[in-house]
Amino acid sequence: MKRKRLAWTLLIFSLPAGLMAQGSGSVPRPTRTGGYDSSPFAVTRSVKGTIAEIQAEKGVVVVQEKNGKRHVLKVGEKTEFKAGKKTAMAGKKHLSLTDFGPGQPVKITYLAADMTITQIRLLRARK
Repeated sequence: MKRKRLAWTLLIFSLPAGLMAQGSGSVPRPTRTGGYDSSPFAVTRSVKGTIAEIQAEKGVVVVQEKNGKRHVLKVGEKTEFKAGKKTAMAGKKHLSLTDFGPGQPVKITYLAADMTITQIRLLRARK
C-alpha cells in the first residue's frame, strides 16, 4: 500500500514539471543572418500579381498587385520555382529565375521576417 501511495505521490508532483517543460527549447531560435529559419513556425505571406522587374544579378524580384502596390522580394538559395497547370512552362521540371520575365502572372510565397522568397509559381494568364 505504501509503494502505491509513494508512486502516485511522485507522479502527481512530477507531472506539472513535465508539462511545463514541454516545448521549452525544443525549437531553434530564429536566425538574424538573413537565412531560412529552421523553425516550423516561421511566418510566411503570399502575394499574387505580375512580375514588374527582375534584377537577376541582385537576386531581386519586384511584383505588382492589381491595385498597384509593389513588393520587392529577395530570391534565396532554397527558393522553389514552379509552373502552374496549363501554363507555357507546365512541363518543365527544373525552373530557375531566368525562366521568368516581366509581365508574367505569379503567386509568390515569402518569409515575412526578411522578405526572402520561398516559392515562385507561374500562374495561367487570365483572359
